Formats: sequence, C-alpha cells, structure tokens
Amino acid sequence: MKDSGPAWMSIGYGTGGKNRAAEAAEQAITNPFPRSNY
Repeated sequence: MKDSGPAWMSIGYGTGGKNRAAEAAEQAITNPFPRSNY
C-alpha cells in the first residue's frame, strides 16, 4: 500500500426495515468523526 494515496473510512449503522443499507450509508457519509485537513 506504499504511495497509494489518501483513503476515507467511516462507520454507519442501519437498523431493521428495507432501508437499513441506505440508512447506514447516509450515516457513514455524514459521520463527523474523523475529519482530516487534506
């Protein structure tokens, strides 16, 4: 992974229902932690 560039990781959690994947993705995208200053 040398010189591979920046990566973004986050966590989201969806519960029940048919929209749990979308709920988890939304939480992961809007999760305020961690933030970086690139």
